[in-house]
Formats: sequence, structure tokens, C-alpha cells
Amino acid sequence: MYLTNVKKFVRMGTNVIPTHEKCMKEMLGPALFAGMGVFFCCLLKGYYLLIALALVLIVALNMIITYKISSCTMTLRRCLMLKSVLYVTYIIVLSLFELIFFLMWKGLHPSVILLYIPIIIIPIWIMWQNNRIMKKETEYTPKSTVVSNIGKMGFTSGIIGANIARIFKNVEQSTAIIIILIGVTFVNSLMSVGLGFIQKVYWAEKYRITFEDDNKC
Repeated sequence: MYLTNVKKFVRMGTNVIPTHEKCMKEMLGPALFAGMGVFFCCLLKGYYLLIALALVLIVALNMIITYKISSCTMTLRRCLMLKSVLYVTYIIVLSLFELIFFLMWKGLHPSVILLYIPIIIIPIWIMWQNNRIMKKETEYTPKSTVVSNIGKMGFTSGIIGANIARIFKNVEQSTAIIIILIGVTFVNSLMSVGLGFIQKVYWAEKYRITFEDDNKC
């Protein structure tokens, strides 16, 4: 690994040290989505209530984890861990949101797997690409990497969206459910990029990378 580039990459995206209060406020985002999901599940009742319970438990667990990490003295690794926890929470909550609308549309069907292909492929591809770039002994250029990742992410989620739309084509169901489902799938694909922070946590620990100075992480 070209350590200079690894350090630059790991520190990128963590501009200031987050306060405990800010960390807890950031968790309100996935909590809001979870609340909406619980509301729909309570209206639908039946096995949807199991999804509602899962949403509550996921948000509660991640709030506890966020509270414990942010209560400690903040280090670069903890900054990155908090971002990882936030994105993982978003992805799980949105994935359950996708499941709710898919069940409303078609019930339990093997094609539900299509919804989750982007959130698996996209972060794996990005982490592999990051690993390849960090091995090169050339100066790291974050902008070009970000643009490239967004392009690949859009291409992948576009293919999945097209396949889902084709499945929907001959089914007599609410157009609103179809639009919402595809929209949530796309948003979840965007969020999956944030799983790259897990790779940063690993490198920060492995190479003992710390704050660049007292004010930045």
C-alpha cells in the first residue's frame, strides 16, 4: 500500500470532529424513516408487524451504539465508526422499507432479491477499486474516484431498476407503489456508497492513522 495515499483517503470526508449531540441528531434521519415504516406496518397489520418490530429494534440498537461511541474521546477511528454505523442503519431501514412495499405489491416472491443486488455489488466494487488505487504509487485524486464511483453506481442501479420495471409491467397494481419501490431502491443504492467507511475504519486501525491535526479528523 502507498501509505501517503491511504492516509489521505482515510481522512477524506471527516472534516470536523463531531460532537456527541451532533452524532445523536444524525441518527434521527434513519429513525424518521423507521417511524414511517412502522406506521405503514401498523396499518397493514399481520406479518407486517414483524417488520415494524425489526425497524424499532434496529434503530434502538444503533442509537445505543452511537451513544456509547460518541460518549468516548473522539479519535479518527471512532469518527469513521460513527459514519459506518449511520450508513448501515440507513441501509437496513431502507431495505426493510423496500420489503414493505414489495410485499404490498407482490407478496413474498423470490424476485425480491433483485432489490438488494445494488447494495451488495456497489460497495464491494467501490472497496475493490479503492484497494487497487491505494496500491499505486501515484498521487491520489479523490475527485476522479468519486465521479467514477457515482457513474458505476448509477449504471448498476439503473440496470436493477429496469429489471424491476419489467417485472411490474404486466401486473395490475398501484402505480404509486411501483414508483415508491423503485425510488427507495435507488436511494438505498446511493446510501450503500457509505459502506466504504468500513474500509476506512479497517485501514485506520491497521496503519494507526490518527487525526491530521487537533481540529480535523
